[in-house]
Amino acid sequence: MKTFLVYILGIIVLTSPSFATEPNSPLTDISDAKTACLINDGTDLDLTDAVRDKLKEWGRWKLVQRPEDADLLLVLSRQDVTGAVSIGSASVNSYGSHASGSSIGIAAPFADEKVFFSAIDRVSGQKFVTVSSYRRHLMRPASSWLVGRMKDQIERHDKRYQSKPH
Repeated sequence: MKTFLVYILGIIVLTSPSFATEPNSPLTDISDAKTACLINDGTDLDLTDAVRDKLKEWGRWKLVQRPEDADLLLVLSRQDVTGAVSIGSASVNSYGSHASGSSIGIAAPFADEKVFFSAIDRVSGQKFVTVSSYRRHLMRPASSWLVGRMKDQIERHDKRYQSKPH
């Protein structure tokens, strides 16, 4: 009888909602994330350290060191953007059947860096939120700006998510 009760108790515990969820199941919503791992995917270490400090100040998630221990991956990445800007002007004079003209053109190459900050479900790879900016726009402390934008988007999402019936 005692063995039977232990067996029944074991079944109840193992089938309760807290044990029924697999640790490797995807998040249904970013609001369900409890832990996060900050990953530097090509940005400078100073930016990564500053973003980590701002995330700790925010306190939304427990920050963990290993991606496999996290619900959410917070990825800092960058993309180099290159191109050229050109300016031109022209004038044409026409005299009967004869035309003459001149033109001036100036081209200047540019290179810039775009920084991305994404919140991604570790299991499914689904991106919940991505904020970005050109590096040149981040004259004020970049970490405050990136984390602040992500915080604003997530808090707006939370308000919508909480107002919906589940």
